[in-house]
Amino acid sequence: MDLNIGKHLVVLGMNHLCSDIQIRERFFLSQSRIPDVLSAIMKLPDISEALILSTCNRIELYAVVTNTDMACSNLLQFLSDYHAVETEKFKKYTYFYNCYKAAYHFYEVISSLDSLVVGEYQIVSQVKQAYRIAWENGFTGPFLNKLFHYAISAGKKVRTDTEIGTGIVSVASVAVDLACRGLNGIKNKSALIIGAGEMSKLTAKHLINSGVEDITFVNRTEERASEIASQFGVKSAEFSKWLDMAVSSDLIISSTGSPHRIITLQKASQIMKLRKKRPLILIDIAMPRDIEPGVENIEGITVYTIDNLIEIVEENSQSRKDEIVKARHIISEEVQKYYFWYNSRKVQSILVKLRDQFASIRDMELQRYSSVFSSLPENTQKEVRKFAASLTEKFLHVPSTVLKKRSTDNEYEKFVDAVTDLFNLDRKK
Repeated sequence: MDLNIGKHLVVLGMNHLCSDIQIRERFFLSQSRIPDVLSAIMKLPDISEALILSTCNRIELYAVVTNTDMACSNLLQFLSDYHAVETEKFKKYTYFYNCYKAAYHFYEVISSLDSLVVGEYQIVSQVKQAYRIAWENGFTGPFLNKLFHYAISAGKKVRTDTEIGTGIVSVASVAVDLACRGLNGIKNKSALIIGAGEMSKLTAKHLINSGVEDITFVNRTEERASEIASQFGVKSAEFSKWLDMAVSSDLIISSTGSPHRIITLQKASQIMKLRKKRPLILIDIAMPRDIEPGVENIEGITVYTIDNLIEIVEENSQSRKDEIVKARHIISEEVQKYYFWYNSRKVQSILVKLRDQFASIRDMELQRYSSVFSSLPENTQKEVRKFAASLTEKFLHVPSTVLKKRSTDNEYEKFVDAVTDLFNLDRKK
């Protein structure tokens, strides 16, 4: 199939399934950087719409293009140039989907089937935020706008019609479960939460539900830490005091948006010296990571990152096996709605080209015989032109009807190719 007909959805990405955290954090984009990155992507050849989804577990570039092969090459090169990493060093960690597979993948993402924790709901707000940034900056158009709204609807249906969201359904809840295992239970233990974002709030909620009462929030913005702490009825402290708090804590969960490491090797060593090597659990659910690599080698410290949650996540996925099957069935049905709309747009594009071609031939022939028509009465000339227009419409009726009908079945692309080749239509417009 020729992939240069019309517009196509593509996605280039990497996630927790094909790359580890060391790779993903190299390509992670903070929300503040995304508008400028999108602006640069829109300047690449052949890209008419774009959206970036960047979370702890994935970085994905969605785009609308006419040439999918060129898009893959251009987006890979863009990532290479922007992050100063040779393409061959990261290409094997990426995936690239186009057309139907790209749309299906987006539906899976927003329905949390592609999440680290299947059934988690946070991905919905993350996708909405990604779309809002792209839309507000003028980087989306009819294809991504329609995809987003259809996918949101599909995600709601998955959560309504299945039990995909029961049990442990967030990275924060898995992190707390991991802490329970590492400490042989966390009831009556003390916890320090570094950061005051949504993930930190979710972590506090799950800690409290697990019986932890001694919780302290610290954040660079002290007012924010105090505000969240008061919501949960726990303590907060100045960020400068976090080292002192760490000495007396059994568990530290860090989830900041800092571009720099919070718990460095030097600070971790200092903490353990003051603790006299009393065991300490550190859980890093930040992107980029808050804990410097190597801290896990310090005696008495156990470090868990997002990638270490896999064991519990696999248990979680097994318990949802039947629900995942149901969800995929729903997605297969729902993505067809977008694809039918997409095909109908394509039909209109082909029909416009076909009508333009027939009209051009009609006008050329009328012009060729203009010397004959000029001797006819004006009313007769009008009737001849009317007859020519009517005949053109009749010739177009059957191919138009068949194309519209076929836009809702899986053989649609073959008919588009056949009509395009048969009438020698321009594939690049």
